[in-house]
Amino acid sequence: IAKGAVARMRVRTIALASPPVGASSTAAFVSGGAQGAVALLRKVNAVVNTYVRQVADIATTGVTEQWDRPGIGRNAAGDCEDLAIEKRMELIEAGFDPARLAFAVVYKRNYGMHIVLIARTARGDMVLDSLNPHVVRWDETKYSWLRIQSMDDPTRWHRVGPSPLPEQPTKMVTVPPVQTLS
Repeated sequence: IAKGAVARMRVRTIALASPPVGASSTAAFVSGGAQGAVALLRKVNAVVNTYVRQVADIATTGVTEQWDRPGIGRNAAGDCEDLAIEKRMELIEAGFDPARLAFAVVYKRNYGMHIVLIARTARGDMVLDSLNPHVVRWDETKYSWLRIQSMDDPTRWHRVGPSPLPEQPTKMVTVPPVQTLS
């Protein structure tokens, strides 16, 4: 992720939907299937949340916004997107398919804008969050979902939900039990 990537996002609108998770689901790479994948997500979320101190970029880099991998260790520090980057890299290094990972921009009441990491599994899109020790499905959070990075093209970002000024009528979507964000 380059410096200022959020500011340069190319955005298109998508509606929340649930495409079927195919045989290439990331859960298959971990022995133990879906449970193994979720266990890995929980472990990475806990390790990064524990060993990376969350502080604003201005305190660590002297600039208001910079996306960096903070590492893990005694001096590791970063803000929400830096922790999300570290989680992404830790998962990839553990064998998780990078095509099943994406960053998302959310809004939390009384907090503001926030970045989380989304991992697509057989159980749906799971959220790894620097503000939450638990890994939960996206629809179990209390966030307003704003944008998600494309899993097909990481240089593209999608607006989540209906466009403020839709170009065409919105269609109703039937959502099966396993829900994903895109």
